[in-house]
Amino acid sequence: MRLLSPGRAALAADVAVEGKDLMLLGRYAKGLGYFVGLPQMAGERAAFGHHGSGGSIAFADRARGLAFGLTRTPADEIRSAVTRAKGPTGPTEWKGP
Repeated sequence: MRLLSPGRAALAADVAVEGKDLMLLGRYAKGLGYFVGLPQMAGERAAFGHHGSGGSIAFADRARGLAFGLTRTPADEIRSAVTRAKGPTGPTEWKGP
């Protein structure tokens, strides 16, 4: 499945700004909404993506034709969110996997 055309992927991966990020307190290259060449992406400038809290990451490496995504959500967080959710007939309870 293609989410971005090759032209849009090239625009997203082009470095728009590079330097110290005052929020993350590190030096990063960033494209249009994405990090470019993070160490988790093998440091390749052809790779762009984003990492998040809790160990999640998604990136695409245009040179290798590779896309990768990982999200980690502890089961207790899911259970808590589902237990708090209210459906049309009342609270939904966690039944487990």
